[in-house]
Amino acid sequence: MKTTMGMPFSPEVRISRSLRELRDLFQHRVNVEMIMEPLVSVPAQSDALDIRQDLTARDWDAVGVASPEGTVLTYVDRDELETGVVASYAHPITPVMLIPNSSSVLNLFKVLGARDYAFVLTSDGVTGIVTRADLEKPPVRLLLFGYTQLFESHLQTLILDATDDELARRLPAPLVEQARRIWLRRREHNHSLSVADCLSLWGKTDLVLADERRWRHLGDDRSELEHSMHDVVDLRNRLSHGEDIAPTRDDWQWATRCVQDIEEMLRRSDGRR
Repeated sequence: MKTTMGMPFSPEVRISRSLRELRDLFQHRVNVEMIMEPLVSVPAQSDALDIRQDLTARDWDAVGVASPEGTVLTYVDRDELETGVVASYAHPITPVMLIPNSSSVLNLFKVLGARDYAFVLTSDGVTGIVTRADLEKPPVRLLLFGYTQLFESHLQTLILDATDDELARRLPAPLVEQARRIWLRRREHNHSLSVADCLSLWGKTDLVLADERRWRHLGDDRSELEHSMHDVVDLRNRLSHGEDIAPTRDDWQWATRCVQDIEEMLRRSDGRR
């Protein structure tokens, strides 16, 4: 499309560029350092049962073991501590257990999907720890909510050409009626929106899934996409209602898959524009 200034104009391209920029902002600004806790260390000759009791009272999973030089190269897990000294239960902190403090919080979902905690590497050495409980903190919840909103915005670009007739043909009447009521309310405030813009996230996913031309922007397998997209709706609802993201280990595996699926769909959508 040409404007009177002779420059091409495409709302879809402009929106897509804005979404990519916002996604980059989420990835690079919300990092591990924002949610990590300082890693406390104890002397190697400390009584193991005393340390276990202290960790239990604080509800901590692990603690570092200080070397003679004061650095932390090993750790102990609370549930392993029994009689004797802490040094008897110390494990080395291996590279697979480390995550840089500058790393995106999104990377933590991969790491903590396999283990209960990870150690944080800073310029001063291993100085922090993150657990699954830390992923319930406000920065993470805001990040995930932003990602679900980002995903919804991508769906919005895919249904720019949806007509009222198409909505009536492809979606349940209650979904369309709800969107129409919202549209009428917003139109009173001079908002330039279509009825499709006012669909719920669930309605937008179903409208995209009803048209292969649209859902191909997000993936190759419609049944897999349907499962992934409805998981995103579930995650957004948990965040909106103040529920725990993932209260159990199984839920964390689900949340990890959900985050990875959002990433993959966003990458796919960006790559096709």
